[in-house]
Amino acid sequence: MTIISLLIFALLNFLLQNEALVTVTEEDFKTAPQSLRDFWKTCGSYVQLNESFNTAEFQSFGFNSTNAVDRYDLYRSICGWNFVGSQNCPLEIFCPEVDLRPQGCQDELAISDGLGGRVNVCGNQKFTKPWKATQGGRDLFVRFQILRNYTKDQLSKARKYKGFRCIVSCSKNGGAGAKPLPQKGIKKTMIKNCACGEIPEKGGRVVGGQNATRNEFPWIATIVIPGTRVSFCGGAVINSHYVLTAAHCFWFAKIAPQQIEVLLRSHEMDFIDQSSTKPKSEIMKELIATARRIDEAEKTQRFKVVAIKNHPLFTTEFDFDVALLRLDRPVNFTGPNRTTTICLPKFDYKNTYLGAKSQVAGWGLMDEVGNASSQFLQKLEVPVLNLDDCRRVLPKSLITERMLCAGYMEGGRDSCKGDSGGPLVFQKPNKYFEQIGIVSWGKGCARENRPGFYSRVTELTQWIYYNSNEPETKWCQEI
Repeated sequence: MTIISLLIFALLNFLLQNEALVTVTEEDFKTAPQSLRDFWKTCGSYVQLNESFNTAEFQSFGFNSTNAVDRYDLYRSICGWNFVGSQNCPLEIFCPEVDLRPQGCQDELAISDGLGGRVNVCGNQKFTKPWKATQGGRDLFVRFQILRNYTKDQLSKARKYKGFRCIVSCSKNGGAGAKPLPQKGIKKTMIKNCACGEIPEKGGRVVGGQNATRNEFPWIATIVIPGTRVSFCGGAVINSHYVLTAAHCFWFAKIAPQQIEVLLRSHEMDFIDQSSTKPKSEIMKELIATARRIDEAEKTQRFKVVAIKNHPLFTTEFDFDVALLRLDRPVNFTGPNRTTTICLPKFDYKNTYLGAKSQVAGWGLMDEVGNASSQFLQKLEVPVLNLDDCRRVLPKSLITERMLCAGYMEGGRDSCKGDSGGPLVFQKPNKYFEQIGIVSWGKGCARENRPGFYSRVTELTQWIYYNSNEPETKWCQEI
């Protein structure tokens, strides 16, 4: 039986956007003390359900609000569960017991899908049918919130309410017995005169590519050491406050938001000379001085990062390799040579983009064995390959449905170290671009029978929207 990990959020750190993750295998779950299993079910968790599990624990995941008043008041009055489905296991949720404070929905259970579907449950409501995600989505996100803290007297009165009990399971018969969530989620606020995926009229890892023209990819971001132009990962702007990138850029080194900055509308990068004998302080002064000069020349937008949201199910095998960076202020989408956002693809799990001629861009290493990154932004066209063909040439690698394979089996051209997190984009028939992949991993760079692997954005769209569509965020329009 395939082992699927459960990644458990420590709730307080979840609220602070600083994950403290615990990996729990199927065997761990079976042998854990009941008290620990109860903790996972009542204090919030990320749970991946899969049809390959034949035990009740994994076919369905029951969770409840046992001791909710005491526990959630302690944890800032909020708790969340996040359920991830799969190709053969789209999810549905049923809550047979809901008994919360009815006055003004002071205790609220919110079920959403990240795609605009949302239902708020409070008081003593009865479910007649399970709910499922809209638009054919597979994942479900649940949040229980006590909207105001209790006084001691209110706490005593609130204990008479039973709380809730819900069950999430793989849908039966394609979800025919469940109803889609109503479209009551946060609506996307659109920006006038801004089109996502728009390129100017012509006037992680790229090997064998060519220089891109300045601002050719106006959505591209580079992640740098603060104050410098020393790049170590890429990304793409998806709305006014968020950059989409790869989790492995930050997860392994435990990088904190204050350790990075994001540059937009940049083209030329700088390097740390590894052979230099100068003091580090002097090297840093030179890097900062160079960065200031180029920032001014390129009219670069430089941002601090206030939160790094790595996908909680990210693994060391690069599954769920996606992250979001929240910027310290809105992106400026006006003016000449303006930044724009990349379009996210239409929500469609079935679109594999097989054979599509896509483009990847970045400032990564020019070859696998050297230390020379590109000074200027490089671009490369790579075709999307059949995932099963890629599995055959890499039989010992874990290749999941959340990965996309692209490149050349004969080698010679590829993305490479330093391009990680950058966007793999596809030009639609209307000439606008959408992001279909995130530079993730590979066996070396540009080797024969070793194509590059990218996080498949269509498989991660629900998580991306759920974690980046906030009341204050704004989106460029899709043409």
